[in-house]
Amino acid sequence: HMWRVILLLALLSLGPVPSRAGSTCKRRVSDMMLGAAGATGILLCFGMLLGIYWKRRSRMKEWFGTNAHGLIVFLFSDIQSSTTLWEAATESMNIAVHLHNGLFRKILAKFDGYEVKSEGDAFMMAFGTCDDAVQYCMEVQEELMNLPWPAPILAHPAATESFAVNKEDVVFRGLRVRMGLHIGYAEGVIDPVSKRMDYYGPVVCKAARVSGVAKGGQIIISQDVHDAIDWTESTCTRLGCVFPKDLGTYPLRGLSEPTRLYQLLPRALSQRKFEEIDVLAPHEVHFPSSPVHTPLARGDLMRGVDLWQVRRR
Repeated sequence: HMWRVILLLALLSLGPVPSRAGSTCKRRVSDMMLGAAGATGILLCFGMLLGIYWKRRSRMKEWFGTNAHGLIVFLFSDIQSSTTLWEAATESMNIAVHLHNGLFRKILAKFDGYEVKSEGDAFMMAFGTCDDAVQYCMEVQEELMNLPWPAPILAHPAATESFAVNKEDVVFRGLRVRMGLHIGYAEGVIDPVSKRMDYYGPVVCKAARVSGVAKGGQIIISQDVHDAIDWTESTCTRLGCVFPKDLGTYPLRGLSEPTRLYQLLPRALSQRKFEEIDVLAPHEVHFPSSPVHTPLARGDLMRGVDLWQVRRR
């Protein structure tokens, strides 16, 4: 109603229009109405932009206030064979990465996630609960299949359509994104340049290493993430995934102890198949440094999960 009032006041400010003024007065009325409409449009756009700014600012303050430190789930992701794709179809890859980044950021708010940083086609994100992080990964992997990828991308062997063993269900289509999840205690700091929350330390390092051994389209979680979730049929239904697959224990670069890893897949893409993990040739994600990891006891994990649930309420 405020905009109607502004327009009405602008018109009333013209005063009575003499009939003998003819076309000059009509032109004056027209010009004033256009001016008032333009001013209203400008104010409306400014109000919308201000609203978006304050909404983002409040979300950032909320994250800073509740997740600056404590038990945090970290996600690392990046695109498999991105360098090859850039060289083969630069223009199309530019469009594809734009679609990829837009999808990741669009879904992030739905699960209360926080984009810590991005570099090239890689993301580092943080979540308050394992449930949010897992559901985010499931939805992203499914939606990646539906994006309008450029034809040169789909024509490339690293991103073409691939069928399941039954030769009927499409299980890969477009960019293939590896994902890795790990949970642990971390301290957040405000980056002096970006003014965003950033994290460092052994937990972040391990999350990057977990992601580094995944294949494109594969989601790998650490044992700490696995143990923080009570895996039942109803849990899998709620999270949109199949039961985790135990991949075994592997030595990860820079970590003093071997790490047990599990694979997660969306129910709709459960027929995806991957090669065995090759710890001798991991894909490197260059965000964190690599200090030594201290494993979490299951009791610490469950107490931390309970704490997050209380804080979220």
